[in-house]
Amino acid sequence: MKRFILLITIAGMLIAQDVHLKMDIDEQNIFIGDRIHITYILSGPEKHFFMMPDVQEWITDIEILDNRTKSQIKKHRNIVSLYLEGVAFDTGFVRIPAMPVVFADSTGFGTRDTLYTPEKYIYIQSILDSNISAIAMNPPLPLHLMTWWEYLITTVFLALSIMLLWLGIRHHKLQKPNIEQVWESPHDKARYAIDILKSQKYPEKKQWKLFYLELTYILREYYEGIYFIHLHELSTSELLPVLKPYVAPECYQKLYLFFQFADLIKFAKGIADAKQCEKDITLIKTIVIPNEYLKENDA
Repeated sequence: MKRFILLITIAGMLIAQDVHLKMDIDEQNIFIGDRIHITYILSGPEKHFFMMPDVQEWITDIEILDNRTKSQIKKHRNIVSLYLEGVAFDTGFVRIPAMPVVFADSTGFGTRDTLYTPEKYIYIQSILDSNISAIAMNPPLPLHLMTWWEYLITTVFLALSIMLLWLGIRHHKLQKPNIEQVWESPHDKARYAIDILKSQKYPEKKQWKLFYLELTYILREYYEGIYFIHLHELSTSELLPVLKPYVAPECYQKLYLFFQFADLIKFAKGIADAKQCEKDITLIKTIVIPNEYLKENDA
């Protein structure tokens, strides 16, 4: 009996550690102008916290009228409810996209992770009665397409067009340009992209999200060009295990912290500062153009 109670207690503790997400949409007979009610319910352990996405940025097919978040602790679980109310002004299908939710243990011992909400399509109906028949119309009268002189002019223009096309093809073959393709190495592409990123002066404008979006894109494209691996559509939790065999352990730890912080800025509206941006861009420079960075430090 004691063993049975112990097993039930352990199973309850394991279930309490799970993070659950539920989506509820009232999609029955939605017409143009009707209110669309969407509810996301997230639950996790009591010490977990959730960073919700900016729904105005992600949901673009409908107009968001109300956006409310409610949090409560129930049975040692943190339950967060996100209520959305929107409206559509056109018929057809509208898309409710998958949105990232970043969650982590507030004690500081756990690692951040990203959970995506389900994707959903809703059909918006028209208020017109589908049984209404079209207005009766008389059959059209037969009409002649063109007169004889219009046929003659069309024939002349068609002959001139064919002759000009033949002359153009012949001239193109006689003067075929010799185009030399220039190949750029991943290091050169990364150096050029970093120079462009620095010229945008995002930190001075406090545009942290744009800065980290472009910086992580540069790093992903560099590793794809060097190791021929696919990284662009992967989330951070999927990308890091793929990248781990290709980098040194000390570099992997730095990349781990960098991607986690970048996700906080991009998806959770985190705030950085100019020193942190300079530190991260220096880290990326040491990875993608190490020889150039050593020369700058020696100088």
